[in-house]
Amino acid sequence: MRLLVTGARGFVGQGLLPTLAAAGHTGIATSREGPGLATLQDRLPTGWQAAGRQAVLSGERPSAAPEAVIHLEVMQHVPRPTAADIAAFERVNVGGTQAWLDWATATGVGRFCYLSSIKAVKPAAGEQTEAAPRQPDTPYGRSK
Repeated sequence: MRLLVTGARGFVGQGLLPTLAAAGHTGIATSREGPGLATLQDRLPTGWQAAGRQAVLSGERPSAAPEAVIHLEVMQHVPRPTAADIAAFERVNVGGTQAWLDWATATGVGRFCYLSSIKAVKPAAGEQTEAAPRQPDTPYGRSK
């Protein structure tokens, strides 16, 4: 399957791409612009190519639409967030997700896999499951 993986330079993306490639998947791995984009290209498995998020969102890439998007892009949790951090959570985690959903819709991508964080649910002392109440208690959690 041809995929687009957002946030591919992150912790989950770096582990996921080799697994996807080993299963025969190919595609585009995106990252926010900057020096990390070149680093990403150097680490990609065969059949994958790097692209900046803006290049993809603006229509410069990819040449062939993927069959699915795996959305990992995130601004990470900050223990004591400032007003600027909270604004960035909204811009990246909420606005960025909406931008990718809009892009997927416009390009006819029929599958969108959104991975989030345990911070998106109500804190609990025990094990959490997918059925955990969605009552985040931090600005980061609310943005997820």
